[in-house]
Amino acid sequence: MWKAWYRAGLEEVTATYDLLIRDMPDNRNFLVFTGLEEVLTDLLNWKFTDDDIERLIQAKLIDEEMAQKLKIFKFEGDVLAMKEGSVFFPGEPVMRLTGPLWQLELLYLYIVNAISSNTIFSSKCVRSILVAQGKIVVLPTTRAQGFESGFKCMRSLYIVGGSPSSSQLAFWRKYGLTLPKKILNALTHAFIKSFDSELEAMRSFTHTFSDDEAVILVDTYNFKNGVNNFITVAKELKEKGGKIAMMYIDSGNLVQRSKYARKELDKNGLHDIKILLSGNIEEKMIEKMLKSGAMCDGFLVVTELISSPDAPKLEVVYKLAEIQKGQDIRPVMKLSKGKKSYPAKKQVFRLRDEQGIMVEDVIGLENEKINGQLLLEEFVSNGKLINYLPPLEEIRSYCKKEIDGLPSYLKILRKSKNYPVNYSEALSKLSAETEKKMH
Repeated sequence: MWKAWYRAGLEEVTATYDLLIRDMPDNRNFLVFTGLEEVLTDLLNWKFTDDDIERLIQAKLIDEEMAQKLKIFKFEGDVLAMKEGSVFFPGEPVMRLTGPLWQLELLYLYIVNAISSNTIFSSKCVRSILVAQGKIVVLPTTRAQGFESGFKCMRSLYIVGGSPSSSQLAFWRKYGLTLPKKILNALTHAFIKSFDSELEAMRSFTHTFSDDEAVILVDTYNFKNGVNNFITVAKELKEKGGKIAMMYIDSGNLVQRSKYARKELDKNGLHDIKILLSGNIEEKMIEKMLKSGAMCDGFLVVTELISSPDAPKLEVVYKLAEIQKGQDIRPVMKLSKGKKSYPAKKQVFRLRDEQGIMVEDVIGLENEKINGQLLLEEFVSNGKLINYLPPLEEIRSYCKKEIDGLPSYLKILRKSKNYPVNYSEALSKLSAETEKKMH
């Protein structure tokens, strides 16, 4: 498309694009914005190699004159965005980019995909946190669609309040996080099956991991025998001054088995040993198990969380809102049925009650005077980062405040009434005026 714009003399036109979600997935009441740091970091370091450029020339997508621009490519625009970890709703711009039209269009697919994948994960993960009643929610990278996808999901889980697997050291290093004091190590079914007996396997494992580090499965063979073997080893270790961190149950009726295991552990004086439940668990199962009295301290969520099967897609769109040629500024919009976009540079205003609970969002024009919190902040100006990109710990704290500020009707798993998102009178008026001029 850039080639056509270039030949039409539009390559130096300044444009403004909005990045937003068109529709709320059926199984969501709100969304959590993540992926901003990834996008900004890549945007400000974007380069085209000689090989990239040569391939574009060979494909006849650019000519030699255009190739020269790519050789010295540097993003020259402005970026406003919601803070990472923000709660948002369909129709609200989460990012607003202004800059050379050709640059913004070249980056379109990358930006849409990066925000889509991250936000799908965070909006899924937060549902388990909401119903877990403060119990830990742990995620490994197992069964992800690749390691990059797995790391993005663990990052999203951390932001919304969960616990990425402490044994995934590459994740903690990649995102600059301080490792937990204790790295938990899980005794797997494979480890148990490699020994002549389950008891021997448990003893061998806790010989290596004896200091509150071991997470031990008890259902490889017979569950009750597994619990008895676990208790035998835990008591032996306790006499030596050691401790097993957790009992791990991942099959059968998890409610009944957790109650049985807790009773047996307490009966044998092992009150401080925690119980972790797993087995294709997702948020609805967590809620149901806790209502049924499951006796556990946490949940290991894997496939159902990392693949987000109940809402695996997000309708992320990137819409041109304004064109500027010299001093001439022209708002633009899309009129397609069911896909209407709104013109001009916009801001999102959030209104809260006296307790800080969200009441209403208003999408208005950039310079309107509307009471409320301004959600879009400037992060990049003229191609330079001018705002603070906080570490994950700060994003996590900010996200918790956002979740705490949700009205109660949005925190439930079933579909609730829609949160009110309205358009300002001035934006509605401009939209009507612009629509009359479109042809």
